[in-house]
Amino acid sequence: MIFIADYLAIGLVFALFLFYLDSKHYLDRTDKLFVASLIFTGLTAMIDITTGLLLQRTNIPLWLNMSVNTLYFVINILTTSIIALFLFRRILEHVIVQHCMKNACIGLSILLTIYSVFVISNFWNGCLFYFDEAGNYIRGPFNGAGYVVTGCQMILVIICYIRNRQNATRSMQRIIIQTFPIIIICMVIQRTNPEIMMNGIIMAMVNIILFLSFQGQHQGVHNLTKLNDRHRFFHDIEYRIEKKHKFQVFLINIKNFRMINQKFGHLTGNEILYQFAFSLEKLIPSSIAFHMNGTVFALTIPHVTQRATEENCGIVLDFLENQIRFKDEPLKFEYVVAEYISNDNDSDAAELYEKLEYAIAVAYQKKNHYIRYNPNLGKEMHRKRYLIERMQNIDKNCGFEVWYQPIHGLHNKRFDSMEALVRLKEPDGTLISPAEFVPLAEETGFVHSITWFVVENVCAFLNDHPELDWISVSINIPMNQLLEKGFAVRLNNIVNNAGIDHGRICL
Repeated sequence: MIFIADYLAIGLVFALFLFYLDSKHYLDRTDKLFVASLIFTGLTAMIDITTGLLLQRTNIPLWLNMSVNTLYFVINILTTSIIALFLFRRILEHVIVQHCMKNACIGLSILLTIYSVFVISNFWNGCLFYFDEAGNYIRGPFNGAGYVVTGCQMILVIICYIRNRQNATRSMQRIIIQTFPIIIICMVIQRTNPEIMMNGIIMAMVNIILFLSFQGQHQGVHNLTKLNDRHRFFHDIEYRIEKKHKFQVFLINIKNFRMINQKFGHLTGNEILYQFAFSLEKLIPSSIAFHMNGTVFALTIPHVTQRATEENCGIVLDFLENQIRFKDEPLKFEYVVAEYISNDNDSDAAELYEKLEYAIAVAYQKKNHYIRYNPNLGKEMHRKRYLIERMQNIDKNCGFEVWYQPIHGLHNKRFDSMEALVRLKEPDGTLISPAEFVPLAEETGFVHSITWFVVENVCAFLNDHPELDWISVSINIPMNQLLEKGFAVRLNNIVNNAGIDHGRICL
């Protein structure tokens, strides 16, 4: 009966592990730590049983008893260390500065190093355990060192949580409150009843709590479609870039899903979206599907050969072109697909996703269903990014100027008005075409700031040149800005402060 707790632990670990065997979702590093804790917990329970069975026999070689019992001490501490590392990552998952994680790893390393000294020296001095001449197992003076190390690991976790509790989730708070008292109680029972092997069941109970608190919530999985979510997409891409893997990415945006919701209702729309996601996940065996948000999906595929990438592209486009049947009624998706093939210049997942989003935007503008990211698109994207950075500060110091185009009146045969035009210069003095930066300003909303820059400069110019009192100036105003609440008040204030006649400003 002394092994019943370990048998139960193995059963619980096996049940939890089946969740991952049944799931093909991408596992990030934190998830892999949880899987590792399950594996080592199962090993702990099996080692518990093995050592117990060996101790019940009298004809077991000394070297085998020593080896198996030493392994028992090693596996136990490795398991608690993995669980502690998992908790550290969960506490710090929303903390940008990771120096606390570095300190935690150093603390775990120091504890493991000290414990390793005890384990190695045990072969000579029996500080943890030894066997007498009759083959009986004798506890050494430092037999409880493993419990001390586990206690220190718990203290490190608590310190990490206290220092970062502002960023820790409520789930993490529940873990601290629920888990540690259980561990302490079980450790006390184990020490007072050494014949009961409880290490395996203690760690299994901890894993159950972790599973229910974190993994059971399908972290990294979209609630509706059960595909990997945006968070896991970035983890997947970062991993591939870090390992310098070649890969292919598709970003898929379904454009007409609002019409499908209106036609069938949102509940049916959800069912259609789930069917789409399920089909996408099974489309290419080596691919990983992600539900980014709304009706945006992504697909990552290992890049083997150019021919394979072309075949994959054909499969994806054929899938989207073919009508999906729902309750015997064909559904035609309107879509935009951006494809990206990785190269050695990829720096991080965020920049890669920015390239895909830019490609999607270009496809929308050109009314194309499909576009492949290429170096020319990259140049356009970086150029737009540069112009957007230039428009962060709209003033003369950043190269913005107002030029005045004279207007000659045919009725009076003389120059009697001007049109104010905004211009932008590079640092070297060369002009940036208005056809390049003005549409971008309208797209990004910077055009409103540019408008007020022009208005203020025009009023200042007219105030500085009283000799041009017969001249009026025309200013271009975006319609949506003209209709903004408070526009007239602000415009009047600027003109009044400049001390000029309102009739000299034409919109």
